[in-house]
Amino acid sequence: MNVTPNEKVKHKQDELELQISQTQTQIKLEGSQAICGTIMPPVKMDLCGKTSEGFYVFCKIQVVTIDQLYGG
Repeated sequence: MNVTPNEKVKHKQDELELQISQTQTQIKLEGSQAICGTIMPPVKMDLCGKTSEGFYVFCKIQVVTIDQLYGG
């Protein structure tokens, strides 16, 4: 599914990876198969403004806190 004419979406299901790109912009989302708990509940975050503007989209997703993401 492409949202804009110049957008390319590549889904590597076996690697839990999603790549979305346009002329000069690329977003890469990688999932983890590791089952691990979190200390604090996830927080909802907006897609950053520069990316929203570049792709003409908006989304909000649940993520672990920055401290937990990078190991404190």
